[in-house]
This record gives sequence, structure tokens and C-alpha cells, in this order.
Amino acid sequence: DEQLVATDISPITWRKLASRWNRGIARPGKGVDGSVKTHSIRLKKTAEGKPPGYFVEQIED
Repeated sequence: DEQLVATDISPITWRKLASRWNRGIARPGKGVDGSVKTHSIRLKKTAEGKPPGYFVEQIED
């Protein structure tokens, strides 16, 4: 027995919209880590022995 309240309108509207216009799960764009496993910078650096991290390395000029 579920009861809806006024604040439920936003998630309900989103679910209806997503259900109607469903186009599947989006693929990562070109050049994004993990878009193609053989080109992933993260996996390349992990294979070289560097642990994966959150922060990006600064490239020196």
C-alpha cells in the first residue's frame, strides 16, 4: 500500500520521460578513459605499475 505525496512528482515525471524516450545506455565518448580498452590511459598506466588515482598528473612543458 503506497501513498504518493506532492514531492513525488519530480521522480515520477522523470521516470515517465525516461521510459518514453529510452535509447539505451550511452557509450563513453571518444578519447574518454575506458571508451576503448586498448586505448585506455588508466589501464596503460596501471599495466606500467602505477596505481590508479583520482587526481590527474600535471604535464610539464
